[in-house]
Amino acid sequence: CPLVLPTTRNVSRDCRGTVRNQTACCKTLANYISHLQKQSFITNLQAFNCAALLGMQLQKANVTNNIYDLCHITLKDFSLQ
Repeated sequence: CPLVLPTTRNVSRDCRGTVRNQTACCKTLANYISHLQKQSFITNLQAFNCAALLGMQLQKANVTNNIYDLCHITLKDFSLQ
């Protein structure tokens, strides 16, 4: 993944375990993705790798729900196409 993934502290705080406040979780995730989008244009394959890497980091931070589905995040959100 060519993007620099910042700390997932805020996303994991709002989205950890059972998501109690979906709005807060999705807003935090959207802000995180927005930060990534400002870094660089990337290919679909790179976007896939970045999404997978972020997913692994979130799992390690005890985010157990599929927040990509919950917050309607798609590969397009990572690749800016």
